[in-house]
Amino acid sequence: MFERIIGGLIVSLLVFVSQVQAADNAHPLQNLVEQAVAKQLYDSQIWLSLLHVINNKTYIEDHSFLLSNPNFSAKQELINSIQYLLDDNADINHRCRFPARDFWLRKQLNLPEVSYSHCLDFKEFLDKAPADKISLVYASENISQASSMMGHTLLKVSGKNSKHIDVEHGVSFYTEVKGFNLPKIIYDSIIVGKNGYFALSPFYEKKDYYAHNEQRNVWIYDLNLDDISKKLIHWHLWELHQTQLRYFFDDYNCATFTQVILGLSNKSELSNISGWQTPLDVVKHVKQAKLVENTQMYPSSRARVRMLTEGLALQDKWDINQSIHNNKELQKERQTSDGFRHKASIPEVILVKWLDEEYARGNSTISWGSKEFDELIRRK
Repeated sequence: MFERIIGGLIVSLLVFVSQVQAADNAHPLQNLVEQAVAKQLYDSQIWLSLLHVINNKTYIEDHSFLLSNPNFSAKQELINSIQYLLDDNADINHRCRFPARDFWLRKQLNLPEVSYSHCLDFKEFLDKAPADKISLVYASENISQASSMMGHTLLKVSGKNSKHIDVEHGVSFYTEVKGFNLPKIIYDSIIVGKNGYFALSPFYEKKDYYAHNEQRNVWIYDLNLDDISKKLIHWHLWELHQTQLRYFFDDYNCATFTQVILGLSNKSELSNISGWQTPLDVVKHVKQAKLVENTQMYPSSRARVRMLTEGLALQDKWDINQSIHNNKELQKERQTSDGFRHKASIPEVILVKWLDEEYARGNSTISWGSKEFDELIRRK
């Protein structure tokens, strides 16, 4: 009799457990939503960085990027994203649009990782622009251009591509300032917003453009990021690549854009965005977060000339200037160069290369006359 009672209780318990499991399995998506809300994932720095939310406001209005428009909130975007990406019946191509969101949500909700191999364009992006190393780049100010008076920040991603070749790419956010109607430019830049451009290009082009064309010194800060942070940043760049952006000179500029992306490292120092964010603010916050592991500086050609000629005798400097001014062919090329005022002159570039070679040979005491320098120019 007693055994029958025990047996009946066990059967009843098994039936109850199976019913509970069936009820859970009947609404797995709702369970994920409740779990995410209970964890308050919508307040996570990483989630807010993925949405480019600053002070409870997102600066991206593209409907293909925000799933909760026109009633956006970080919480509603979280719910909509779970429904869009994690539903068992969802189109697997959805995760191709938001790989960073999908990866992070699955990790936070203890879901198994999934494949993105069917996302051919995304895979091509990862293959051609790897991010084994991520660096912050600061180009010094250019007072001749209003949009560059505070300097400029961008990211550099580098690594081995699918062909095992080392490649480096610059990731930049900017706008174009055209026309002479200053009140309209100010109104558009601060109130309405201007078209923002997301650019991915070979890094050497960026570095040469700033250092030679615009005569700006370039600092590169290699960042010490863990693998998950690098993956989130890298994959988020793909999400932004497909998104229409607006540029605001005061509160969503290159500095704001860059720091929001670096906020995916989950460093609290990078969540500090208030008021007018400048490129130097980003450098400061990255250093405060102790992310900088190595720093390189690439001076403009004119800055290099100044540095390399500091030890030259006054007569040598005079001879160089005379050689430059007396060479009519070079003067003609110099005067007809497009936008020469902001570019390095040919003699300056030649001088930098020559001085670099001399210093590399250990010749720190350099002396020559105008004839020798003229001959150097002709050889180059």
